Amino acid sequence: MLGVLLYQLGQHQQAHGYLNRALQIDPKSPAAHTNMGLVLGAVGRHDDALRCHDQALKLHPDFVEAWINRGGALKELRRWSDALHSYDQALQRRPAAPQIELNRSIVLFEIGNTTEALAILDQLIEIHPGFLQARYQRGSAFIDLERFSEAQNDLDHVVQSAPDFADAWVQKAHLCKRLNKLDDSLVCIDHALSIAPAKAKAHFIKGQLLKTLGEWLEAIQCFSNALLVEPENAVYLFHRGVLYAMMGEKAKSLDDLDHALQVDPSFIQAYIGRSSLLSYARMFPDALADLLRARELSSGGKSHQISSFILKVKSHLCDWSDWGILQQELITEVYSSAISYGSFALLSLTDDPSLHLHAAKSQGNVLSSLSDRLGTIKPKDGVEKIRVGYYSADYSQHATMILMAELFELHDRQGFEWYAFSFGEPDQTDPMYRRAHVAFDRFIDVRGLSPLEIAKLSRELQIDIAVDLKGDTEDSRSSIFAYRAAPIQVNYLGYPGTMGTTYHDYIIADAWVVPDSLKEHYTEKVVRLPNSYQVNDRKRQISDRPFSRKDCGLPEQGVVYACFNAVHKITPEVFASWMRILLAVPESVLWLFEGNQWAPSNLRSQAELHGIDPQRLIFAPTMFHPDHLARLQLVDLFLDTLPYNAHTTASDALWAGVPVLTRMGQSFAARVAASLLSAVGLPELITQTPEEYGTLAIDLGQHPARLHSLKQRLQILRSSAPLFDTPQFARHLESAFRLMVQRQQTGLPPDHFDIES
Repeated sequence: MLGVLLYQLGQHQQAHGYLNRALQIDPKSPAAHTNMGLVLGAVGRHDDALRCHDQALKLHPDFVEAWINRGGALKELRRWSDALHSYDQALQRRPAAPQIELNRSIVLFEIGNTTEALAILDQLIEIHPGFLQARYQRGSAFIDLERFSEAQNDLDHVVQSAPDFADAWVQKAHLCKRLNKLDDSLVCIDHALSIAPAKAKAHFIKGQLLKTLGEWLEAIQCFSNALLVEPENAVYLFHRGVLYAMMGEKAKSLDDLDHALQVDPSFIQAYIGRSSLLSYARMFPDALADLLRARELSSGGKSHQISSFILKVKSHLCDWSDWGILQQELITEVYSSAISYGSFALLSLTDDPSLHLHAAKSQGNVLSSLSDRLGTIKPKDGVEKIRVGYYSADYSQHATMILMAELFELHDRQGFEWYAFSFGEPDQTDPMYRRAHVAFDRFIDVRGLSPLEIAKLSRELQIDIAVDLKGDTEDSRSSIFAYRAAPIQVNYLGYPGTMGTTYHDYIIADAWVVPDSLKEHYTEKVVRLPNSYQVNDRKRQISDRPFSRKDCGLPEQGVVYACFNAVHKITPEVFASWMRILLAVPESVLWLFEGNQWAPSNLRSQAELHGIDPQRLIFAPTMFHPDHLARLQLVDLFLDTLPYNAHTTASDALWAGVPVLTRMGQSFAARVAASLLSAVGLPELITQTPEEYGTLAIDLGQHPARLHSLKQRLQILRSSAPLFDTPQFARHLESAFRLMVQRQQTGLPPDHFDIES
């Protein structure tokens, strides 16, 4: 009896000890076995708990409590039909028992039999009006059914009748959270914890609230508190793991997700989360295996947008099996799902700006409830200098910094103050990091701060314009902007597309990437710079290291076509066009970025299917950037990809004197190379159709003199073209910033405008 009392008091470790001794004294006691099962279930060991209940029933097949407790363990293990069988067995032995009927209704909800489940609860409440558990359960069910007013009526009735009913306060907190009443939710959850400090679910829900509010360290502590009570709870492990990943603690995140899947091998979202971490670590086959398992588990169930994740990982592997089917599934999933799981992945999978907008809006809406959290920003009495903050994780040898380093150094100090907010891992030895560190008036390392704290700091520093250099890309911190870090917030460079939010006011573009006809696909107001939206660093070094064709594994003769884009940008359609080009230009080769250890063999296999000798594909390893620019000079023509164009890789090629042939699409990402070619003075290399793209590539390959002439012309243009006029670009961007502030100070809302050259 003492063991049972200790269990009821939540002292599970002590209860386990007493019950263990009881079983040693009387191993044939059904009650001792099923009580031990309750204790094991309370700490999340549901498989062990089930074995205890089964042993109790083996000793006493008509032991009703054991059938009930067995149903509870099976319910936790999500074995719904088995759980229903156990409760039916209990009801046969104890007919019309309210608690058993209640448990049975819970299982019916889980298997989708809502009508029967609600009927049971309605009948229980009618017959037993004082049975608060039934009303509590109905209120909880109404939350899941989004019948929020009915849920509130039931839960209010419960807490008024039993103010110390901790679970009801937890559900009230959950209801308030669903209604975006976050402060009320926190009050309810704190009340629940004051009643039951060891209530794991209360700690968990508080952690979810704090995570939403940007209090990440406190949220981690709450999830950890919940896991102290239930160390084998897969849901709690999953949510802590996801938050660790958001904080950049990827090793800890992987540990939690591994543990969650050990506890619950059918946890779909944990497989998806782990696959993302494995992809980040470039373990693409393992990531794909997790996604295929998630897809198998979700077959016939609700969409988890698994097709987009599978396509993303397969694109890194250049594995195009089922590509067309997956693309169609992806489109269906994006339009049918309430939440998007990453609009960035879509940019290389489809050239449909309306689809990109839909996905971005769905994703941005998740954070929209934070926009009023810190209140409105009080207007300044006057601005002597405009304070601009750049927010990024990439102040290092990264594509963003390769483009922007000189801009930071050239910015006007008379009319502006420039702030860097860095939430990436610093590398003091990285020359790009050192350049960034001294280029700003203030360089602030905010790695240890949550998005909420970064937004607060930005407000304290009275930042006028917050420039989001990450958008929806790896290691982004979009919630900084959801809290309103500054009165004006700008999407620039890092993410080539709309963020789909209400809190990014402007996007920096040009007339090529966002013509008037495509503005409707952007929630931001479009600010168009003359020439190109893309800045470039004239200090980008091309090393003096001499490279020969032999050094790079290239043949001594023949045209060298190349594409140094990341391999995930290569689609089956693009690759097929390249193979047609190689067929038409004998002795030509295609020089590609290696990417990873699996992509080259897959691409060579594809080449064979197109009738091309796989040895005509040559793969280049990663190289120190100045050396890479030097080897680029061996290329005759850079072949671009669609729907995700070359961006930094295109400007690298042009800077190294290599012409770029592009095919322009409809989305921002699909029009960048056209912008660059126009700004460098080679608009004749912009094509509109697959036929035009292929014909021009073949024609140039068959007439090397034309290619040579293009390269000579590019060498001359490079010194005078607007694309590489960084001082002029800085003045244009600063003019845009001034106009944004002028509009804001005169009470005008953000609007589209163009900067004149």
